[in-house]
Amino acid sequence: MLSREGQRIIRDSNRVPSSLAVNSNLNTFPFEVIDPVITLDEDQKWATIWSDLFLRGQRAKRDAG
Repeated sequence: MLSREGQRIIRDSNRVPSSLAVNSNLNTFPFEVIDPVITLDEDQKWATIWSDLFLRGQRAKRDAG
């Protein structure tokens, strides 16, 4: 499964190959790195948006750990 042919089989099965040597849509996918400081600073804002969109305004339950 780790050979180039195995990775092609994985790709052709609509899975993501782990090898960059096998071309897939993710090789050219644009992505942005998110600054963790900004993420932590805006946590309440995004938790509220998530709650409003998906939880009908109820607060999301968070693990204590």
